[in-house]
Amino acid sequence: MQRVVLVGLGHAHLYVGARAEEFWRKGLKLTLIDDGEFWYSSIGSGMLGGRYERTDDVIEAEAFSARHGINFVRGRAVSADRTARSVLLEDGRTVPYDLLSLNVGSHVEPPFPASGDGILSPKPISGLLRLREDLKTQFQAGKRVRWTTIGGNHSGCELTQNAMALARAEGGHLDATLDTGSSALIENEPPGARRAMRNVLEAAGCRFLFETNVVSISDGMIALADGGQVAFDTAMVATGLQPSEFNHSAGLKYDDAGLVVTPCLHSPEDARIFAAGDCASIAGYDLP
Repeated sequence: MQRVVLVGLGHAHLYVGARAEEFWRKGLKLTLIDDGEFWYSSIGSGMLGGRYERTDDVIEAEAFSARHGINFVRGRAVSADRTARSVLLEDGRTVPYDLLSLNVGSHVEPPFPASGDGILSPKPISGLLRLREDLKTQFQAGKRVRWTTIGGNHSGCELTQNAMALARAEGGHLDATLDTGSSALIENEPPGARRAMRNVLEAAGCRFLFETNVVSISDGMIALADGGQVAFDTAMVATGLQPSEFNHSAGLKYDDAGLVVTPCLHSPEDARIFAAGDCASIAGYDLP
């Protein structure tokens, strides 16, 4: 049997794992390395707003593996030794492979200095559930929460709307501001969609700071490029996703969108290493 090691339970590996029997019939045994849980990002903002619960959003990696006959290794993979064909885990363990596939997702890295309490981002998704419970506690205590979203993309708009929806549902008070360096929300969408998004947020009580760039966040204050400041209790940094990197010691080519792979999803430098999802950059394609 050839050893196929899947690093990360992302969307692509959910699909692969659910078909483990087909791989087995072709002489391929699957092993999944994951820290334990898959959180479905597309309903994360709805979980913040109270529409969904943890059980709606989470797949347990070990139970998923057992159900489909996959060998499960709980841990965090940090690098690969291409000569030895093994994956190194954070705790020092190694897992051998014949074929390796990365589906380790993405994260948010603020493009400006940010320090202090109350600074959050859309990822990890599990943080949105903790944020919901924290906001509910503040609403129940009668606190008026000052919320600022930095970034007018889809994620920023969804999270802002859901935070306001949570406040309404809990009888709380949330003063929402959305700050974007662009002249419009979701600027890559058609004009009608951009207008509709603004109308929905505006009707819910959100105010906007367009063409305004943030230079830093510190101690409950957002500093703007024009010299202005915005005080906040919660700052949601939704400035876009960056690919989560597998250690460069593997000697593979990366660009700003992730590990570079061919249209067949393997590295040009090593046809035994594959990547998919937010951590992969398909050569010749300009994809979101």
